[in-house]
Amino acid sequence: MQIPGYMNRIARHRFLQRLFWSPPGLAVVQFYRKAVMRWEHVVMNRSLFAECNGEFWLCSLLPEEPTVLDVGFNRGDFSREVVRQRPKARVVGFDPSQIMQALFRQDFDGEKRIELIPYAASDRESKLGFCDLGNGNSAVAADAARETSTCQVDAIRLDDFVEARGWEQIDLLKIDAEGHDLNVIEGASRLLDRQVIAMFSFEFNAPWIDSRRFLKEACSYIESKPYRVFRLFNGFLVPFKYSHTAERHDLGCNYVGVSQARLSREDIVIRDRQMLV
Repeated sequence: MQIPGYMNRIARHRFLQRLFWSPPGLAVVQFYRKAVMRWEHVVMNRSLFAECNGEFWLCSLLPEEPTVLDVGFNRGDFSREVVRQRPKARVVGFDPSQIMQALFRQDFDGEKRIELIPYAASDRESKLGFCDLGNGNSAVAADAARETSTCQVDAIRLDDFVEARGWEQIDLLKIDAEGHDLNVIEGASRLLDRQVIAMFSFEFNAPWIDSRRFLKEACSYIESKPYRVFRLFNGFLVPFKYSHTAERHDLGCNYVGVSQARLSREDIVIRDRQMLV
């Protein structure tokens, strides 16, 4: 006994496959895919370009004399933007890459507002395998395939670092740790419990695959603290409610955690604010 409509479905599938695998059909598909990509990059803000994805906009939410942590300092573009917008800022970057440390000494010579710590930030004090690729791309090594290009670096917890310095307020923590982002957040557990960190941002993209971490883990962890999770846009935030459809690594995406104390100031533009209830 055939299921009603069964033969119609077969005929439809065969027809559409023949249609869209023909030269004219492939041209239509390519146009559609380009339109979808433009939608994702621009409207849905799945972009890792700090100039337009909202990362630099976060600096406008800082007080006049903020303390900022920049994990994944790289060439220092974000830190440079912080002190451009907030000339009285104090910025501490973290990057174990020897190449980036050399560039820092060269590019930030005499810049007293920005400090670079030559350690990785993680969820525990330890030694980590680290890929220093020499082209601006560095990452904590998470798989055996990278062993031939790794070195050992020191990792610290932000909890320990901030408490050792006696700081009671971190206005912004920016994380770009190439898939190690959640480990960095977990290493700030005590700071988050006390809402010492007003806001933090992190990237969710392809390197999370190597780290074997999921966006669901990050959301669950953050929501166990006095923080709310938002999607970052350029000029506003959107409350984020987890769905498995967000577990995609092909298009980078930025998320922001904001403390309840920081949200109470009500100076951040939030779309769909009713979702916070």
